[in-house]
Amino acid sequence: MRKREMEKTKGIFLVLAFLAFSFVFAFLVDASELEPRLETLDELDLLMEISSTVHSDAEKLIINLTAFPLSDEKQQVELEFDSTEAKLVDNFLIFEFYEKGTINFNVKARIKSIFLNSIEKKTKKINLSNLKAVPEELIKFTEPSVYTVDDSFIKNKAQQLATDDALETIYRIAEYVRKNMEYNLEYQELENASWIMQEKKGVCSHYTILFMALVRSLNIPARYVSGVAYSNKEKEFREHAWAEVWLGEDGEGSDEGWIPFDITFRQYGWVDATHIIFKKSLDAGEASVEYRYIGKIEPQELKIETTIENYGEKINLPVELKAEPYLNTTSIYSYLPIKVTAKNLNNYYFFLPVHVSTAPGVFGETEKILFLKPLDETETFFIIYLENVDIKKCKQACIAQITIEDIFENSVSTAIRFEKGKTRIELEEAQAIVAAAGLEEKEIDFYCKTTKDFYYDYENITIDCIVENHANVAKELSVCNQDTCENFILFKNEKKEIKLEIPAAIVAVTNEDTEDQGIMKCLILCAIAREKKDVLGISCIDIVILKSPEIKIDMQKEAKEANYGDKDIQLIIESNTQTSAELIIEATEKKYSEKQGILIDKGIQTINIKIKTWKLNIGENPIHATLVHKDKNNKTYETKKDFILTVKDVSVFKKFMIRIIHLFDF
Repeated sequence: MRKREMEKTKGIFLVLAFLAFSFVFAFLVDASELEPRLETLDELDLLMEISSTVHSDAEKLIINLTAFPLSDEKQQVELEFDSTEAKLVDNFLIFEFYEKGTINFNVKARIKSIFLNSIEKKTKKINLSNLKAVPEELIKFTEPSVYTVDDSFIKNKAQQLATDDALETIYRIAEYVRKNMEYNLEYQELENASWIMQEKKGVCSHYTILFMALVRSLNIPARYVSGVAYSNKEKEFREHAWAEVWLGEDGEGSDEGWIPFDITFRQYGWVDATHIIFKKSLDAGEASVEYRYIGKIEPQELKIETTIENYGEKINLPVELKAEPYLNTTSIYSYLPIKVTAKNLNNYYFFLPVHVSTAPGVFGETEKILFLKPLDETETFFIIYLENVDIKKCKQACIAQITIEDIFENSVSTAIRFEKGKTRIELEEAQAIVAAAGLEEKEIDFYCKTTKDFYYDYENITIDCIVENHANVAKELSVCNQDTCENFILFKNEKKEIKLEIPAAIVAVTNEDTEDQGIMKCLILCAIAREKKDVLGISCIDIVILKSPEIKIDMQKEAKEANYGDKDIQLIIESNTQTSAELIIEATEKKYSEKQGILIDKGIQTINIKIKTWKLNIGENPIHATLVHKDKNNKTYETKKDFILTVKDVSVFKKFMIRIIHLFDF
């Protein structure tokens, strides 16, 4: 699986007369970019052949092929089998062979694949809170799995990215994954989301797993899609993976409401016609082919060859683009922000990739993905500068042609005059201009978790934070909670783990709800990352704080006297928590003790215990009661109470009978 990358551009200078001392120049795209863009075609007719070879000495070999295209809303498929032993059962293609030797199996698929824009149906805002009621059959797609594991860092990051608009939330998550992940072919083995969140490296499967984990942590269903797609870099179809999220509402069933998100290919809410779906799964890692046999086999790698037989028509999506340079004339040595505005002329949401197709040089990203609401507009910035330009050739001035395009070939062009002696904008100033517009790229990634699910009020809360610096320079930072701070320097592309220790008693807020099992909740505990006085990030976590167990015991007044013989004694227990405990009753003068396990509810309750009064003295007996219990940290507590139990005398005959009854009672 490979990353889709824009072709590198090559610059050539076109010298034209301009006031006798200036010339016009542009950065032109590579000739390969002039070919038809497959991702903008409405449909494709494809021929796919899936084949493999097995060397077998088994009497019977059953091959279960699970990775092949089937018809759905995106693709119409006709399968052709060369083997008479092949049969299609549900979504599995089964081959049966009864001979030994070299066995070849294959299937051909003729596919009509369409450009799938599932988001066309979304014309209104979907509130994130409305997605809590997920259909029962989709709940499994919101829960942790083998690779999309439960992770507190991931949960906190997703909460930071969430807004009340579900589509905007998914967009922000997709952009977070795209901008923070490094595509690296050295990391091909599947890893779980926790590893990916820490390392931020991998291929399309890693991008998809992390994206799904972030989405699922907000209780939004997400599933793993595997298949093939066309690589613009390698000019061929390759195995690929992407995700689908469920944002169904307004009566949509579980088979509807699924929206594709291919983070690696930068296709949000839609996938192009080169995407051919094989399987939609709960998780990554499901096998493509399974073998059942008795004996020995040597299967070869599964081969998938895809060719395009017919091309569809180009999609025209109406979008209006505008480009406004911060200055029309600037210094030759300037960095110049250009504001790009995209207006959505459609009555539905859309995610639009726009890129700089012509420019002398671009600092930072050359492509942005914009979140467009129905019939609305949004803005972004690119920073332009003169790159690899012989300044002497400019003499006094140069004219730079700038062109911004979206993938549907809507475009806008403008010109900038770079001239000696004019206003010079340094890179930091250009970035500040973008930041002032509220559209700056976040250079510091910051998210936290607590090291436990709960704390008692006698403990210190440990906040574990990850800080990553994506800026080109070192940052002098501090991470704080109130007056508790950690100061440090974070170098370019460095990541640091910061731990803050905060006494739980300081932040605890007592919950007066008597049904709350003694829980004290701090509604929110925030760690703040700062550079000097500027806030760079806020990470807030729900903290659950439990009260230390407090249990009181006493004896009812009428229970302080008892006749000689067994007696039920009632103890009054008042507790601020629910727990199990061991009650120990001791009469030291007679070396008598009893132990009894009891369950204690929160509040006031009466506990019946039996005391063998026939083992005590007639008259007053000092009784020592000890209640031993533990909290969830396994910390042991003892509650003690002394009282006097008076044993009344009875006749000699009754004493004798009691002794007989308890003769073997120890």
